[in-house]
Amino acid sequence: ITVSLAGLTTVLLVKTEQEKAARQRYELLSLSVSARSAILEAANLPPEEIQSVLEREYDVRILLLDGDAAVIEDSGETLVNSRIEELEQQGLRASSLDSVRSQPLVRKYSSGPEDLLLFLSAQGPVVAFPGSNALAVPKYQPVIAVPEGDVRTAWKDLAPRLIIAGSLAFMTSVFAAGIIARSITRP
Repeated sequence: ITVSLAGLTTVLLVKTEQEKAARQRYELLSLSVSARSAILEAANLPPEEIQSVLEREYDVRILLLDGDAAVIEDSGETLVNSRIEELEQQGLRASSLDSVRSQPLVRKYSSGPEDLLLFLSAQGPVVAFPGSNALAVPKYQPVIAVPEGDVRTAWKDLAPRLIIAGSLAFMTSVFAAGIIARSITRP
């Protein structure tokens, strides 16, 4: 019973930590994608090419939004020309480098049959144009769209290892209980 309770508690703790780790991975990735998108935009690439490069470099669904929260590109191709009111912006502001490194925003968005978690940098990064001292604020905001179920079930990757560890612990406890029971019942 004690081993079972310890195992159940461990699973609950691991589940929470794995969900948190998955969210943090996507949050950090959103900062990287945002910076890469801004660099591509500073190189005067059109949104289609920016989206194409981001899709090749990152293995995740990426939406490219304009300043009015309208989806102009979507690697999943289901949200193009739709508007995401949860992310409606009043225009991106120039900001200090400290705010570029600030905590990304996470919003929940219901899209047909599945709910998506949208990860984006808090404020678009300020980008220096190559060969000049001028700074620019990007026109496009990349957003990482992840099915909410993918984040919630991130702990399931550990399930086989947890089952093996639990089985070994159970067998060891049965063996130890047998030895202790034998020593107690001996005359």
